[in-house]
Amino acid sequence: MNASWMLHLYPRAWRERYEDEFRAMLDGHPATPSDMLDILSGAVDAHLRPQVETSGGDPSPRDSRPTSPVQGRLAFFFAHVAFFMILNAVLFIINGLFTRDTWWAWYSLWGTAMVLVIHGGITFPWRSYFGAHLALYGVLNTGLVVINVNNGGPAWSVWTVVTLGVLLVTHGLLAFGRISLFRAHMLATALATLELLVVPLIVDDTVITSLVLNAAQLWVLVLAHWLVRFHRVSLFTAHLVTFIGMGTLLAFSNAIDDSGVLWVQYPLVAWGILLAAHAVLTTRRDRSTGSERASMMLGDLGARAKESPRKSRRRVLGFHAGSFVLGSIILVVLDLMDQASVWWAGWPIGVWLVVLAMHAGWVLMPRYLVGAHLVGWVAGSAALIQIDVITGGDRWWQWPVLWWGVIVALHLGTILPVRTTALGMHIAGAIALSVALFFANEWTGDPTWWWYPVAAIAFSVLMHFGWMLERQMARGGSAARR
Repeated sequence: MNASWMLHLYPRAWRERYEDEFRAMLDGHPATPSDMLDILSGAVDAHLRPQVETSGGDPSPRDSRPTSPVQGRLAFFFAHVAFFMILNAVLFIINGLFTRDTWWAWYSLWGTAMVLVIHGGITFPWRSYFGAHLALYGVLNTGLVVINVNNGGPAWSVWTVVTLGVLLVTHGLLAFGRISLFRAHMLATALATLELLVVPLIVDDTVITSLVLNAAQLWVLVLAHWLVRFHRVSLFTAHLVTFIGMGTLLAFSNAIDDSGVLWVQYPLVAWGILLAAHAVLTTRRDRSTGSERASMMLGDLGARAKESPRKSRRRVLGFHAGSFVLGSIILVVLDLMDQASVWWAGWPIGVWLVVLAMHAGWVLMPRYLVGAHLVGWVAGSAALIQIDVITGGDRWWQWPVLWWGVIVALHLGTILPVRTTALGMHIAGAIALSVALFFANEWTGDPTWWWYPVAAIAFSVLMHFGWMLERQMARGGSAARR
């Protein structure tokens, strides 16, 4: 068995010094499974304990502790392997002891194995991560095929095997330098078209017309790529061509497959707004500079590299705010087109607005995290009150707002002008918690009980303050003795 391919598992420095000699030995002596295991363990050892040349030219082993980023990544990966084995062993034991009728542990093994192979592919990037892609393809499709076979029914797993196989083949040709990016795009589209025409022969519950239209949409993307690559059209022109081609095919698909339901308006309206935004950005860029595209991009990158972090954060916040306005318009337009009695667009817009407010607090307030938390509490409280008013609730909003406010007060205590952060959090938290207990007592209508815990809280603050004074006096006395 030829094991020369396993030499790629060794570090680059090791291969530059020993690969020719080792490869000649492997070519003259076929490797047994035991030899392959030794080679694999040697690769692990070479990564964990790389060899360096001393002043005399003799190699001496480094400290085996992970002192470099590469060693740190390797140590983390092998820790992941150990965790994967222990976790799944425990889950299989639990599954076997308590729920033998359903072997759910296989799903855990499948999911964690996919995460592990991705981690392994990142740790050992072979051929532009093609090795990670290949391993993930095998693990993912093995699980899907097993699930399909066990559940019965149509062979839907054929779609994933073939579709992901097209991407894998294309990635492999790119990784080994056998094909250009545009040709890889054409090949992937051709294989996908062949798949859409052949797979329906296996899966008999698929509409052929919709598959043909889907294949045509893939070729629209190839057309846009061709225009950019060989005719040097702008990205906006390619975007416009893609919009027209895709929109036409979606309209045909709607008319042929779902003539009674008009759904094509939703993607066309949303995409049309994005296209308009692209046009505005392109016009603004062209007006601001009259240079060529390449030099313009380089100048923009240079200007961004020189700007301050605060200015960069403000620019990102402006982009976020613009995206929020554009996204809100899209949601409102789609809601109006839905002709439903429920204004569902208010929910995603409200959640997004709270996130935008937290982003603004992080950028504009002096203390980033504290500002984001404070502004997020204000915006989130307003949203909860609005939801309670719309749904006609019984003022339930006051409880989450109250206790969230206590947490915000603890966070604000970190910026109080006191000697330690812990004391500041204790003081601010004690005040906020006392106020919260008072309002909780008033809202529940129970007999007055709030002052008992408030007295205990005040006593704890005094004890903390006294302990701080005692420590300060002890340090002053020891300094005087010195």
